[in-house]
Amino acid sequence: MSKLVIKGKSLTANGLTFELDGVPLKHLRELDLSMSTEDVNTVTLKILIDEIDFDAEALITLQALVEKKMKADEVVKVFGIKKP
Repeated sequence: MSKLVIKGKSLTANGLTFELDGVPLKHLRELDLSMSTEDVNTVTLKILIDEIDFDAEALITLQALVEKKMKADEVVKVFGIKKP
């Protein structure tokens, strides 16, 4: 699991800072936060990026997954993403 830290001294969005696992999040466009005492907390973040860097192995794997039209759960398992 990851740790999201939200800090701020102002009640405006510009007064808040966001860190994910100690890494500051810049250019945050959207945040969808779900907090619960009965379930796992989840967050969906959208940020602006300048470029994407895929290594060759990841790109080949991704292409094979698209070609096989795998279900979302299978894609999650292949990439080792932990589901909440």
